[in-house]
Amino acid sequence: MERITNQIQIISEDGNLVPGFDHHIKSSGMTKIGKDYKTVAIIGNQSTGKSTLLNKLFGTTFDVMDSSRRRQQTTKGILVSSDKEENILVVDVEGADSKERWEGHGPFEQSTALFSLVMSQVVIVNIWTQEVGRFTGSNYGILKVILENNLKLFKQEGKKNLVFVLRDFSESENEDTIRDTIRDDMTKIWNEINKPKEYASTTPDNFFNIHFVFLTNFKWVKDVFEKQCVDLRQRFIDKERKDYLFQDFDTNNNVPIDGLWLYMENVWGVIKDCKDINLPTQRTLVSNLRCTDIKQEVLQNVESKLMELKANVKSDYYKRFGEVANTIIEEVTKSYDEQTENYEKSVVQEKREELTKELYGKLRDVFDLQVSNIKK
Repeated sequence: MERITNQIQIISEDGNLVPGFDHHIKSSGMTKIGKDYKTVAIIGNQSTGKSTLLNKLFGTTFDVMDSSRRRQQTTKGILVSSDKEENILVVDVEGADSKERWEGHGPFEQSTALFSLVMSQVVIVNIWTQEVGRFTGSNYGILKVILENNLKLFKQEGKKNLVFVLRDFSESENEDTIRDTIRDDMTKIWNEINKPKEYASTTPDNFFNIHFVFLTNFKWVKDVFEKQCVDLRQRFIDKERKDYLFQDFDTNNNVPIDGLWLYMENVWGVIKDCKDINLPTQRTLVSNLRCTDIKQEVLQNVESKLMELKANVKSDYYKRFGEVANTIIEEVTKSYDEQTENYEKSVVQEKREELTKELYGKLRDVFDLQVSNIKK
């Protein structure tokens, strides 16, 4: 596929949307993939190797921490890139619990984590193995916010995948014990969050597929780490694997990629404003905005032909009026249909009817001139 060759910041460290993502999508040629893409995000504490892991898995070029310098923020806000081969968008999220944000880190971390969950089918939760069971180190505070607002803010159309990646795992530790600890903690968090009545008896497994991946230290056991990353990458790209991470995901549920920026704007606005809203409604809003834009574009593209037709009719009776008018109608409707095929059908039809009405209105003015010429 055409791809984003560098990292694009979509949300700044100040929590503001950064314009330009839609331009990158168009200039990279990615608009042609429509809805055929997947999205992966990563969350976790600062300086735990999140960007390094993404670069290994997806061939991205996110900035990574220079180990020769003191630990500090590398990723600021939210950045997006794409896989080196597949239709996968990769979202790198600012590390949690950073000293740069000091005591004000909570709201921003929770907001970016929730945004990542909404935008992605797979969320990697990056944790140091020795931090398992610790509230902050294991990102439990952030997970609690994600789980609670996942129920409040949208009706999930399918299960999301939470992939807990345990870093610096050694053979002296017990994988089953770690799995059990995290699952028990997830259940405890789930039982504590405020849930709508209809979800009172649910469990995390009703909404999430929970996976565990154990990685060695990428410096001291580098060869093993590299092999583990190669294997983990296959879970994102090999559809024949039983543990393929996108096997339950239908790309038809995606927003078309040329409308993804609008979707991001709406989702981020909802999160910042803390409004309760059903996110499928946001998809409808994106469809409305894009279909309206496309309607105006296709009308604008035939404006010169309409003017030419009007000029021909204005001077005298024009024998080719019907032929030319039909050609214009076919050109406009065909262009509109091709560009809107991936948006919500009801919205596409509504805007198509508006398009037809406006186009016929323009042609009616010319037709009236033609009739007056006949009368002459």
